[in-house]
Amino acid sequence: MSKLSIFNPDHEIALANNDKNFKPKKNIVRLAHDLLLLPLWYDSGCTIYVSAATPQWESLACSLGLDYNKVESIDYGTITELNLWGWNIAICSSLANKGIPERLLKTEAELATVRRLTQRQTAIEAMRQIKRIIYSPLLPDMPQTLTSISELEVFVRLFGDVVLKSPLSESGKGVYFASANTMNHSILGWVKRTISQQGYIVAERRYEVRYNFAMEFAVSGEKVYFDGYSLFTTNGKSYEKNILIPDTAIEQLIAKYVPIELIENVRNVLISFIKSNISPYYKGYLGVDMFIYYHKNEYRLHPCVEINLRPTMGLVANRFFKNYVTEGRQGTFSVDFYKNPNELANDHQCRQKVSPIEVVNGRLTRGYVSLCPIMSDTQYRVRVEIE
Repeated sequence: MSKLSIFNPDHEIALANNDKNFKPKKNIVRLAHDLLLLPLWYDSGCTIYVSAATPQWESLACSLGLDYNKVESIDYGTITELNLWGWNIAICSSLANKGIPERLLKTEAELATVRRLTQRQTAIEAMRQIKRIIYSPLLPDMPQTLTSISELEVFVRLFGDVVLKSPLSESGKGVYFASANTMNHSILGWVKRTISQQGYIVAERRYEVRYNFAMEFAVSGEKVYFDGYSLFTTNGKSYEKNILIPDTAIEQLIAKYVPIELIENVRNVLISFIKSNISPYYKGYLGVDMFIYYHKNEYRLHPCVEINLRPTMGLVANRFFKNYVTEGRQGTFSVDFYKNPNELANDHQCRQKVSPIEVVNGRLTRGYVSLCPIMSDTQYRVRVEIE
């Protein structure tokens, strides 16, 4: 009788596919395997396979007081609580086949609602509500939904450099930068396929981004809680790392560029929007991505780039920092990929020697840790380094 938390990073891809027999690509399967124990750091008390851990990782977990349940094998029929990275028809079908009690799974209607709410149209609706309630010249133009190549051509002529996004996409996939000069057959082919398969694409002006951040929320019944900030960097499209500093420090950084009252008002509108449009159908964590950008000689705020109806790496980073890092310290939280597992193992050993951990009163004071075990075949790592 236990709680099971599952990291299924193929979530948005599975939603877009919408097939109960969907099988993710090998790299996503590898990612899920290597980061199997990641949920323990934000959802304590979960069950893990003994074989998923190493003595070194268990020593780290013990020193930080991590709460988890070790079993030789999981009897899915005895699971009493189930938390997923994301709900979709494929993971539900897989869990049903393994014997998870039906009462713990989502119905087809509930899954259809999750899929609808995960689409970028939800973020557009939230953005519309923000702009309706908050009048500020520091907010961007509304994103547009386009349903044809002719609409796209008009949009590009109007705005020049633009960003094109599929309704359902994950971590930079399904995102294209385009302009009149770069609009080629590859992009046009993607646009046609996406409109054919998902009904539309989202288009907006491309902005000069200075800081990426997110507001993380917890949804429980009718209650919506602000859970903290995520300050992160990207390579232009996909996530790279989080900066581990207190929420107050992140807010102070943002307030250097836009009024703090604007941030507070946006947060209040988002909580209201989530209560009305999401919490009746969804329980769990969600993140709203935002950024500070420079436009027409001033800094502005994009208050709702996308809404992630699931935990995010930013949430994991925020939770780890608050629960396991000594107050007054700072650091980084990164996701690494190594094509050659031996190179990752060597890097892991090197960082341990150069930056050994210091733990005081159950909290990390200094050093490098991998939040998931590094084994002989590991290719993905979540790396935390505290200064």
